[in-house]
Amino acid sequence: MENQLPPEYFRKKIYDLLKLEKNIPNWVFYEIEKNNISFEKKKTTSSYLEFLQSQVDLQPRGEEWNTVLLKRMRFLNKNPSYYVCRVKNTKQKKYDDYVRLKF
Repeated sequence: MENQLPPEYFRKKIYDLLKLEKNIPNWVFYEIEKNNISFEKKKTTSSYLEFLQSQVDLQPRGEEWNTVLLKRMRFLNKNPSYYVCRVKNTKQKKYDDYVRLKF
């Protein structure tokens, strides 16, 4: 059985990580403080990596977006299994993915 870390550990870690980012909406921090977050384990598929590579090659959104895609590809290549932090937007009644983490 996998070791379970306490939810408070994740909440604090996510909050601290997002504080370092720019352009994170204030509602995200409010929802994290209210513990409206969840974590979902994901696995990278080869087809998704191929799709990312095709987007990098095409550069449909320009150089800045290409940089984002390249960072994502590097992360996914190193971490085929990872967790996504999902923050609930209670006003829009949906979840938004914010951080990919390896624990």
